[in-house]
Amino acid sequence: GSSGPEGEEADRLLALLWLRNAAAALPPAEQLRAKAASSPKDAAARLDLGVRLGAEGRYEEALASLFAAAELDFKLAS
Repeated sequence: GSSGPEGEEADRLLALLWLRNAAAALPPAEQLRAKAASSPKDAAARLDLGVRLGAEGRYEEALASLFAAAELDFKLAS
């Protein structure tokens, strides 16, 4: 990571840009939430939902979904 307030802000903006780019090809959150609910063991569905929610600024929900994905498939966490 970068140091100092400017570096921290740059890191935050880069992460947000990554989330928005990754979410651009994903369906809406409601559709992803339904997919995750209908397939509780589908780690990729939870990962996609977490990315979409993060891109929308819904960080608490995003983290919960991302942690659930990592618990189902640890390789997704790396």
